[in-house]
Amino acid sequence: MRDILVLGQEQGTIRNDNEPNFMTLVLLSVYGQAMLSVLSGRQFDRNEIIKLVRIVIEGIGVRARQ
Repeated sequence: MRDILVLGQEQGTIRNDNEPNFMTLVLLSVYGQAMLSVLSGRQFDRNEIIKLVRIVIEGIGVRARQ
């Protein structure tokens, strides 16, 4: 995961104002929690996965007004 983030930073598609190790920790933490939810019997459908990815990418803060 870290190598993918580093490559994305080099290509300019991933933000480079944070260290890739920290961003990897955040991404893997979210992934781990999602997998624990699935293992406990909760179903994840396509829309929930899209929603999860969107929240991780965009963040949880209020969107800036445009």
